[in-house]
Amino acid sequence: MESFKNAIRPAELIARFLQQSLTPDEEADLKAWLNEREENLQLFVELTNPDNLKTELKILDDLDINNAWEKFRNVTRVTTPVVPVYAGRKKWWAVAAGIIVLLSLGGLFRYFNNIVQPDVNQTAKHKDAPILPGGDRAFLTLSDGTVILLDSTGNGSVAREGAIDVVKLDGVISYSGAGKSEVEIAFNTISTPKGGQYQLILSDGSKIWLNAASSLKYPTAFSGKERKVELTGEAYFEVAHNASQPFIVGVPGKMNVLVTGTSFNINAYNDEAITHTTLITGRVVVSSLKSNLSATTKGAGKSWVLLPGQQASLNQVGQLNINNQADVEEVMAWKNGYFMFNNANVPSIMRQISRWYNVEVIYNVEMNEGTFSGMVHRKGSISKVLKIMEAGGVRFKMEGNKIIVE
Repeated sequence: MESFKNAIRPAELIARFLQQSLTPDEEADLKAWLNEREENLQLFVELTNPDNLKTELKILDDLDINNAWEKFRNVTRVTTPVVPVYAGRKKWWAVAAGIIVLLSLGGLFRYFNNIVQPDVNQTAKHKDAPILPGGDRAFLTLSDGTVILLDSTGNGSVAREGAIDVVKLDGVISYSGAGKSEVEIAFNTISTPKGGQYQLILSDGSKIWLNAASSLKYPTAFSGKERKVELTGEAYFEVAHNASQPFIVGVPGKMNVLVTGTSFNINAYNDEAITHTTLITGRVVVSSLKSNLSATTKGAGKSWVLLPGQQASLNQVGQLNINNQADVEEVMAWKNGYFMFNNANVPSIMRQISRWYNVEVIYNVEMNEGTFSGMVHRKGSISKVLKIMEAGGVRFKMEGNKIIVE
């Protein structure tokens, strides 16, 4: 019962978000809850996904909202209405969406069974629904803390930061406006959940593709002697050339990548033991931020200049190693819409699958040292990816959004 009580406040905030009726204090509370842990952000994405809402609205289409709320309140002993009931159908979608949120949190759909029984065939269809691949999904956090769910926001201007316009167009967010001397610098953060990707065009014209479960913090306009952004996760960069204002990608606690104008990929997920920087064109300088290494440690305290086709690998103690013949095609596969595995082990492959298909992976057996190779489109069914490893003797069982390795 305690977990249920803890779910009521987030449910109320998400319901009001869907209704676009958050007060400034409620908006601050929602942002704080989203930032508590990644699981909260993932849940928010699922509950506010437009496709999910449309599906559930069909189930609720014949529901008496007033009667449903009264029954729900009696079961849960909530005395203050979380979702206001509007007359007529003008705001029906908001009312229903709010109830969906309440009934979804913490497994609360069991209470819904006391209110309305959906069609058995529809329930079975939902249970057997395939695991879908990721798509253009992301959150944009503005300088004042406002969170914008980009996948449910229409094309056009989505915000204004000082003299800078923030515009969305089909999976791309771009910044444009007054020159750097005319604006007050503000910072935005774009974050993709598991099962999400997005493209960003910064005010200097630099283009960035963000992979799933990643985030980038950046200024809305650049001033001073450098252009600096911070990355967690994975992104591909095409940096606009400006020799007098170098571009720096910081990976907190790990490394800096110094650029003047070039294209490269950084894979810096926290659940990966190695951070990889792969240069496609131009030149970059990769520097380790670890300062507690012995002066005799190989790669300690050194910066490396990368040339096209080279890859810098940074381990957990801050050592840098250079691969002079990186597999660029494999590195860029995600950005080009593919999974490509070249002698990859099962855990490495399953981490990629988990991020893109937003699934949990459970191991019932200890994995051996076997490796797998193959290529498959990221828009395809998850079963196509798993078949690569099944051909090598690995067995899987799927339960809901869980993949169990047996």
